[in-house]
Amino acid sequence: MREGRLAETTAERWQQVHDLRAAGVGLLDCARRLGISLNTVKRYDRATKPEQVARPPTYRATLVNPYRDHLHTRREAEPGVTVTQLLTEIREQGYTGSQDLLYRYLNRTGTWTTTGTSHRAAPRGCC
Repeated sequence: MREGRLAETTAERWQQVHDLRAAGVGLLDCARRLGISLNTVKRYDRATKPEQVARPPTYRATLVNPYRDHLHTRREAEPGVTVTQLLTEIREQGYTGSQDLLYRYLNRTGTWTTTGTSHRAAPRGCC
């Protein structure tokens, strides 16, 4: 079972949906009253307990996956290696994706920290 604030919020919302449904409130009205989507209300209503609502994140394969072993090996060998250097290395091996995709992959997999990252451009409209 999950823990923390997300699990608490899920349990609270699940209880709210079930309380409203027990009082005869329709699905659409539940969604409006709670300020959540109709599909979310349906999912909560179908679940017999809050733990059934929580879904673990699913990650699809990306262009980075074939280079995963190289990236982890390099990161362990040289923790300060930059994204730009890793990008150069895997492009030599055939990687065709973007630097942003690589950066997101490294952050998502937890193999990256704030040390060793290259400077990224500021978002549009910023500064």
